[in-house]
Amino acid sequence: MSFKIVALGANPAYQKLTEFEKLRISEVNRAKSLSVLAAGKGQNLARSVNAISPGYCAVAHFLGGATGKWIHDNLTMATGDKIPQIVSWTESQTRTCTTLKDLSSGTVTELIDPSGIVSQKEVYQLLELIKHEMASLKLVAICGTSPPGAESLYVEVSKLAHSNPDCMIYLDGYKKVENVMPFVDVYKVALYELLALTGNTGADKPEKQALTSKTSLFQLYPKLKWIAVTDGPERAYLFANAALLGIETSSWRFTIKPLCADEVVNPIGAGDTVGGVMIAKYFELGDMVEAFRWGLAAATAKCKLPYAGGVFREKDLNQCLEATTVEVIE
Repeated sequence: MSFKIVALGANPAYQKLTEFEKLRISEVNRAKSLSVLAAGKGQNLARSVNAISPGYCAVAHFLGGATGKWIHDNLTMATGDKIPQIVSWTESQTRTCTTLKDLSSGTVTELIDPSGIVSQKEVYQLLELIKHEMASLKLVAICGTSPPGAESLYVEVSKLAHSNPDCMIYLDGYKKVENVMPFVDVYKVALYELLALTGNTGADKPEKQALTSKTSLFQLYPKLKWIAVTDGPERAYLFANAALLGIETSSWRFTIKPLCADEVVNPIGAGDTVGGVMIAKYFELGDMVEAFRWGLAAATAKCKLPYAGGVFREKDLNQCLEATTVEVIE
């Protein structure tokens, strides 16, 4: 296979996006529309990478049952996303995620089924399939949570990736990541997740909180090279381990193009879009600052469509890119 990146999305979802004129709790609600998507953090990230560099990223995941088969077919059929896949088929069925959008308020609610348990045999099978591809990879992206039974998966994959000196490790997740973080090169994290991970509960302004937390994280994990921090439509931040990378500038502030309320159709998966496009542009340009700007612009453009993460129009991307600015902090 020709892909150079593997997005490990161990917890995929068969996602149903339903829209209601007005969602009323404790009443019968009839949906105005229904869309079905192949979703999950790794799946969205792979779709985002391939939107920029087609065929460059495979997704590695567990799939099972009718929902798992639908996701597999959707990602590979001629009219779908054509994303290369590394699959360990499971006895348990892939979970369903139901997204409820209230059109009157613009609010979005997610109902997520529990993940099915995977067996040690199924975990071993996925590890062996990834190991087979490892020598040719430039990056492994570890995305989100792992299902019950696969608690050691992310650490084992990190060790495999670490054995290849040419392979970077990217992480998007903050729960139970302590054993993975020592291997990570690039960490993409939401601001509230970063604050929770570093125990920063102060009442400072977001930028000061981010700066304080990045210092703590670089001290705790000295081999970490980059931290990309998002905060929804608010300012984003990129931090570099300047001493490790041999550069002078270490902190950048990004201002994102604001969208009107009626322009935001589906924001779910925007964070995954940031990461995927950032990774693709980094390997294209060799410039993490500019790559992150592209990722933020793509995420904004993604919010204007009802589809899964990684789907955006080129004209929207270009408009958002022009309006996404970057400034040096320190």
